[in-house]
Amino acid sequence: MTLDQLRAVPGNSLKARHVAEYLGMNQQARAHPEMLGFPVSCYRNEGSVTWHCLIPKDAFIAWATGQACGKEECP
Repeated sequence: MTLDQLRAVPGNSLKARHVAEYLGMNQQARAHPEMLGFPVSCYRNEGSVTWHCLIPKDAFIAWATGQACGKEECP
């Protein structure tokens, strides 16, 4: 998946699978979202055992293009 494809995803957020495909890795957001350099919201519906994670699209694209550095200061 490319940045242009991420930009074209409908809505304001990306699913963990979109970001994982772009980064070329598996979906780690559920296990340790605080270790990523971009915002992640994880939730579980009542009665469900499945976690879902959403990533704000604009924030992720800013991070991916070097326009944002998450919790760290930009070099």
